[in-house]
Amino acid sequence: MPPPHSPPPVPAEHPELPRELPALAQFAARLQIEERRPSAGAAAALAVALAADLVAQVAERTPGWDARGGVLAQADVLRARATSAAGRVAAIYHVLVEALDAAVVASSAAAEGDLGEELAQAADVLVQIAETASDCAALAVLVAKSGDTVVRADATAAAILAAAGAEMAAHLVEVNLLAGARQEQTDRARELASTAVRSRAAALAVLA
Repeated sequence: MPPPHSPPPVPAEHPELPRELPALAQFAARLQIEERRPSAGAAAALAVALAADLVAQVAERTPGWDARGGVLAQADVLRARATSAAGRVAAIYHVLVEALDAAVVASSAAAEGDLGEELAQAADVLVQIAETASDCAALAVLVAKSGDTVVRADATAAAILAAAGAEMAAHLVEVNLLAGARQEQTDRARELASTAVRSRAAALAVLA
């Protein structure tokens, strides 16, 4: 009998997961079987995308709100930005892993230079993730204040999730600073994370 935490087996003759599975269940199941799994940066971006979707759900449940249409449009943009960033940072991450392996084998200045360039590109995308997260947290505050009281807690949860995504992204930029990120990237990521954290506090204060 396999250990209780081992991933469920996927029959070789049926590599595709059942279509009737909910989207999140399919995503969770594929995490266990995909060779290239999401990086920490991609996880931060996906957290922000989920936060934006929570904001949209609360707005959808508030039909009489004058700002509802604008909030829904902003949430759609934020969700798309976060999802796009997740794919881009994941691709860069896998290139970085391959470049790290090559640098170890080559042990040359040229290989290290290429790696530094890849790290700088990764930091750029991480800063964009932090920016999207900060924008999402700010929007969540607005929705927490004006959204349907029945689901208002979902907006505060979105602010918490977005702030976490911003802090994750800023942390990764800080780590990359040691190898290739620029100081201005780190400063900007920290600023965005701090703004998102303040928004989180403001959203929580609505329900206090």
